[in-house]
Amino acid sequence: MTMRNGFFLIALIGLCFASCTEQPKDLSLTATPDEFTASITPTATHEMSSTITNTSSNAGTVTWELSETQQATGWVYSVMVDGQLQTGLSGSFEMDANASKTFVVKVSPNGNAATGEAEVVFKQNDATRANIEYEVTAAMAGPKFSLSKNNDSGTAAASSSKIEYTSVVTNLSNSTLNLRWVRTLTSGTPSRWNIDVCDNVQCHIPSVSTFDISMTPNETFDLKIGFMANTLTGTGDATVYLFEPSDSANTVQVFQAVHTAN
Repeated sequence: MTMRNGFFLIALIGLCFASCTEQPKDLSLTATPDEFTASITPTATHEMSSTITNTSSNAGTVTWELSETQQATGWVYSVMVDGQLQTGLSGSFEMDANASKTFVVKVSPNGNAATGEAEVVFKQNDATRANIEYEVTAAMAGPKFSLSKNNDSGTAAASSSKIEYTSVVTNLSNSTLNLRWVRTLTSGTPSRWNIDVCDNVQCHIPSVSTFDISMTPNETFDLKIGFMANTLTGTGDATVYLFEPSDSANTVQVFQAVHTAN
């Protein structure tokens, strides 16, 4: 091999090496939206969706990673890319030129009230091309209705007409509220007494111990427990539980009345 041919071969090898090791061309990524702020209840699951767009004419591999910048104990995050659930909180996807993908972050507080913050960083060629920030607050919702009092008591002659104890119920919301009340009596309450409940519909006969009602937005009404001793002395103890049937464990409020007839 002549020296001239040798130099030519070396030049060809150099050109081939340069072309074979050429770095992928840079992408230009945008995330829309790139910031989320949300308030939810601790038992809810919340999804936040962004569109990741490559505005360049180049294609390439994008890596992403989600990290909790403010950790909330017991919270769980998951990610979907174009509807496909991802394994773990990091991964990659291929991005075509002038194309876009849907990137969804789902957060589940699992009953834990707190504020959690997270960030997803998108990289290509080891450089950050876009990022998304998330802030979610999980807090218990305030009550939708209130009672002006939770208990009351009094004394009257056994021959008196019906004695009523009243608690004002207020719908604190701007929507119609569906409620149920349930009346219970203690075992020491004289069995021959007549004890009834009045709501925003009517005064019910003593045998009615539960009833469903609805309240218009911001409505108030007098919830009454009435005692008629029928000349029999003693002490009666009645409790009305008021709650939303769809969430009885978390919405129940109580009005108790104790009446003594002498």
